[in-house]
Amino acid sequence: MLRRGGYDDVVSVEPEEPFMTSDEGIAHSVALLRRTVPRQAIPTRRFSDMYEWESQ
Repeated sequence: MLRRGGYDDVVSVEPEEPFMTSDEGIAHSVALLRRTVPRQAIPTRRFSDMYEWESQ
């Protein structure tokens, strides 16, 4: 969503969890980012452009 919105910069991770170490907090943050940040390039076409629609 950040790239689609035009954001093209860094993402800061600030582990401030009082119940885990800094290393553990960073590991959890990295795991979350890996699951949520898309790795493929931004599509150049809209989803609906990928299909041929019947004219009515």
